Amino acid sequence: MIEVRHRPGSVVTNGAGGRRDSVRFGVPGKGRIGDEVFEFLDSCGLKVRRGSERQLTGQIRGFPDVAVIFQRSADILTQVTDGRLDLGITNIDVLREHGGEDDDLILVYEDLGFSGASVAVEVPDSWVDVTTMADLADVAASLRERGDELRVATSLPNLTRRFFYQSGISHFSLVQVEGGVEAAPTVGFADVAVDLVSTGTTLKENHLKVLRNGYILRTQACLVCNRRSLTGSVFKREVVRQVVELMEARLRAQQFYSVTANLRGQSEAEVAAALLERPATRGKRGPTVARVFAANPEADGSHWFAATIIVDAASLQPAVDHLREVGGSGMSVMPVKYLFDERSAAYDGLLKALGVS
Repeated sequence: MIEVRHRPGSVVTNGAGGRRDSVRFGVPGKGRIGDEVFEFLDSCGLKVRRGSERQLTGQIRGFPDVAVIFQRSADILTQVTDGRLDLGITNIDVLREHGGEDDDLILVYEDLGFSGASVAVEVPDSWVDVTTMADLADVAASLRERGDELRVATSLPNLTRRFFYQSGISHFSLVQVEGGVEAAPTVGFADVAVDLVSTGTTLKENHLKVLRNGYILRTQACLVCNRRSLTGSVFKREVVRQVVELMEARLRAQQFYSVTANLRGQSEAEVAAALLERPATRGKRGPTVARVFAANPEADGSHWFAATIIVDAASLQPAVDHLREVGGSGMSVMPVKYLFDERSAAYDGLLKALGVS
């Protein structure tokens, strides 16, 4: 007997006789974004299980209805747009280069907090008199007078073309390169380059510099989805809601710490009033104060209380200082893993874009 297994994204049973579609989630499997995306998803409680680097599918622990598909960032964007994928992680530069305006593509989360870089215009650092796009326009004009064209190496031709036109440079030719863009001017394939700049190490190694006003775009990892597939499936929307909320709560939590201290006082209200005196110890909604039943009661009739506040990173030291001023001791500080609000702003925005409630 031949056993037919379901493919990622095909209809599967839910164990109760019903049928439902799995959510097809496109994730970059390698490249500059590959390692970071696995670390990010793991930190969100969305650990991806993959047999090997050659395996093109995977699963997320605790999410049996999500089929992970490993693809290149540009392919993920294309497949989300045409509906082969329901959800995907790509980069803003890929979205702006290939996405354009498409009714079937929705940007769910613009900045997932990793894979950050800048798309920039790079020229040889030996061009000491060329520091701005206006200077580069003069170079292009001089080349044109000699019957030549300014050659621009890039893997992002649409972004490059639009930016050069906006900068008053209309006479140039694009040399499309998929890898080693910054090496093109050095080996003579092009005069200048438009590429991603993160640390600047590759830039220096290839003796290039970024023009002062040559920054085209700040890019980072983003989350996109397909409008048609989510509009047509309540089940898929619910699965996506859980994924989006975990991402959002994790990203929000990275800015905050939970601070707990022991303080003496006559009542919870007295301790709370002391903490509410300063903005740093007010927390997001105010302090949580609970009675500590001490083994050795205080002779003056006061009691011990444990106060907990959630503070942002900038307020951490001022909060600790004020807790000390009001007699705080045994202070512990813990990073917040997740921070959920009453509602998910990202998911509410998605529902609005879908036109559903």
